Amino acid sequence: MRSGRNNLAAMACCLLVAGIGQVMGAAEWHAMSSGTNAMLYAVWGSGPNDVFTVGSQGAILYDYADCNSNGIPDAEELVPPTVPELDWAKSDDNPLLPGLQGSAGWYMSPSVLADSDTFKMWLGWSRDIAYSTSTNGIDWTTPVISGPPRDTYAFQHPCVIKDGATYKMWFGAINGSGQWCDSWFEYAESENGMTWTKHPTPILACTPGGYDHWIMSQPKVIKDGPSSYRMYYSAKATNGGDGFRVARASSSDGVHWTKDGIVLQGDGTGFDAASVNAVGALYQDGIYYLFYGGRAVWNAEPTVLGIAWSVDGLNFQRGEAPILPLGGPGEFDNSSTGQGVTLLSIGDEYWMWYSGLGDEYPSNFTWSIGLATASALAPATDCNGNGVLDECEADSDGDGVIDACDNCSSTPNADQCDFDGDGLGDACDDDIDNDGVLNATDVCDFTPTGAIVEPDGSVLGDLDGDCDVDLADYAILQSRFTGPRTVCP
Repeated sequence: MRSGRNNLAAMACCLLVAGIGQVMGAAEWHAMSSGTNAMLYAVWGSGPNDVFTVGSQGAILYDYADCNSNGIPDAEELVPPTVPELDWAKSDDNPLLPGLQGSAGWYMSPSVLADSDTFKMWLGWSRDIAYSTSTNGIDWTTPVISGPPRDTYAFQHPCVIKDGATYKMWFGAINGSGQWCDSWFEYAESENGMTWTKHPTPILACTPGGYDHWIMSQPKVIKDGPSSYRMYYSAKATNGGDGFRVARASSSDGVHWTKDGIVLQGDGTGFDAASVNAVGALYQDGIYYLFYGGRAVWNAEPTVLGIAWSVDGLNFQRGEAPILPLGGPGEFDNSSTGQGVTLLSIGDEYWMWYSGLGDEYPSNFTWSIGLATASALAPATDCNGNGVLDECEADSDGDGVIDACDNCSSTPNADQCDFDGDGLGDACDDDIDNDGVLNATDVCDFTPTGAIVEPDGSVLGDLDGDCDVDLADYAILQSRFTGPRTVCP
């Protein structure tokens, strides 16, 4: 099913990104389909828009209330932005790493980590794996070959995660024969990210006569449990017009894998009608996200970046439209944006590094690395949990807090300060410190809880008039007994 939301975008990369979960929330997630609509949403609060289940498939549905008339059901707006609708903006500094014309000079499939105060990128460079670093994620050092020593025609499409103190890399290998089963996947480890020890044998190979018999490429690995790894990869069964599909494999150690089958393929419609290839994956808060390159015609550019998501990692739903459009005439990414991505949370933005292909294709390959950014989105709010968006509820004083949640509903107080914790905001509490003396005559409006007060509201023992009894008052008291004294004859 396709998503009914417009401009659907999401977070994805080939690694589990620390920090992104801070915006995810703790809602219970479900897949929903009704007619031509499909979406991911959560059980969030209670009230007239509660979700419910119906139908033989147990489809999750909800009331389509739309109190602000913006075309999005209220229940959907209340979903935390696990699959946010992001407006991506390509960096003015693109391309960050411009490739050279010809296969000897392309840069593609970036795998990026924010490691301490350094951004680290592993990427495909011609037939080798290269390494680059940056202090700001924009200005990168010239890539140097830094992958496992190549012992076949080509290594490509690295995916790197840091597991504890160990860097782990999965990557594709091909022997260049152009025959059946000429590609497979390798694995390597490193303590510094530059010097790698390759596993002695391939970790995953094609299945003769299977869905990956002709090509298997672009392994994207995520870790979804202490001893659970999932690999999403591009698979093609024949050298004919069947197109690429996305397959999955599972492992308990990242080395020994079991194939799980095809999880995503072209459905005959849209920008990804004929072919989909895996370019990035992310697992966060129980949801699997898959970035993929979609083609309307399997053997021709453009390849455009799309997003799919799943609650079980096997059954995916897709957005209606690409999430990163092609560049304009003469730009570095005007033929493809769908060949390898990584996304990280940077401050209040998301940064996505991606591969772009210029218009020299197919006579020349000019793959380069670009960057797109998007501001983080927050969900709509429902502070009283009644299923109605706050923006549609009464806010008598106009302070941005609805009456049902406002501790001073008739007096503006956006900060909701309540000094004495009595449920009445300071802005409308006639005895802010609850000391029994009204503010109008109280010498000390903010008397500490438990202090003994005088009839005028001052604090007993407060000798310096700061409405508190502390060491300064003790010093004043001490000076009265130990200061200069006149001795009478």
